[in-house]
Amino acid sequence: MLDLPTVQRLNYWHSDVRSIHRIYLNSMPVQIACPKCSKQYKLPDSVLGKAVKCKQCGTAFRTKAPGAKPSASPAQAKRPAAPAKQNLSEFGIDDDFQQQPDLFGAPLPSQQASAGLGNFAAEDPGFGGEAISTQRSPSKPANSGGDENPYQSVLTNPALRSIKKNAGRSGGSATPVVGAIGGAAKIMGYLFIVFGSIGVIGLLGSAILLISSGLPAEEAEPDAMLYALAGCGIVGIGSFLLAMIMGLVFWAIAHGNTTTLGARDQVFSPGWMIGCWFVPFANLIWPYQGMAETYQASVKPHGTKWKNVPVPAIFGGTWAVFIIISIVDRILDKTAENVDARTVDFFLAGQATMWALSVVLFIFLVLAVIKAQYGHQSS
Repeated sequence: MLDLPTVQRLNYWHSDVRSIHRIYLNSMPVQIACPKCSKQYKLPDSVLGKAVKCKQCGTAFRTKAPGAKPSASPAQAKRPAAPAKQNLSEFGIDDDFQQQPDLFGAPLPSQQASAGLGNFAAEDPGFGGEAISTQRSPSKPANSGGDENPYQSVLTNPALRSIKKNAGRSGGSATPVVGAIGGAAKIMGYLFIVFGSIGVIGLLGSAILLISSGLPAEEAEPDAMLYALAGCGIVGIGSFLLAMIMGLVFWAIAHGNTTTLGARDQVFSPGWMIGCWFVPFANLIWPYQGMAETYQASVKPHGTKWKNVPVPAIFGGTWAVFIIISIVDRILDKTAENVDARTVDFFLAGQATMWALSVVLFIFLVLAVIKAQYGHQSS
């Protein structure tokens, strides 16, 4: 067994051996030559990379390991190797063919490529009201090196500069996606045409019987003429009232269809298309404006582009006839008390003819709106 003093002496000896070995490794001689006079020196490797001075010629130089190649400058290290020319005469090609450089092996551009989406925020999947800006911030030039950036942002692509955000809901002029409309408007429109046509026949029949009867209105002789007159009046007035109801429902549904088709920023609403007929004095103009707006938005239901659609003259003519008939009807009702019975017959015949003409004109308006709206569905 080793006693404690012996163990301590062995540890001291082992540490001394390691120190000597470390000193030996750090002082291994290296053959160094002066680059000017070629004077040979044996120096420890600890001086490698340090500046020394030759004792013979006085030249100062930096030591390096024997056989080490001079390091290339940073500019030379970044410079890609020139593509080698390949002689293709053995393949039957006379001229030398210059090999194309390796694109994947070329160094990356010094300018960092811009992000694919730039700094633009993605919003409104319909692409919403203003044109997407393609201007760069003045503080961030596109390329400080003078060369065109090969990684151009998608949003700065000239082919995409005309894309606009879909702003149909905010009054923009972009074309929204056309939605599908049901057949309710077409059904109500055709019902209006059917009942209106029956009403026109009844009213015109009443007018003809009133003119040709030659009987005073207050006399009630039970003959065939009076029965025919009563039958035409009931059919004409009843069908006319039903046609009015169908017409109001049609214009409400048709106006709602314009929003489904993509029109935006309308003044009227489906409910107001019915309510505007019952507002005193305002009903002299609002119903016409609502019908004209419905037609415009049916022809071009693309955002607010419908506002540029001209209103056909038949809309204004129909409404003018309707107002005139309403005024004349009131006048005839007031003056019928002061005239003879035969004149009253002519008054009633005139009223029936005018209302029949009004219904015919409204039938043309309904057909125009149906054709405009359902023409988008067929296309």
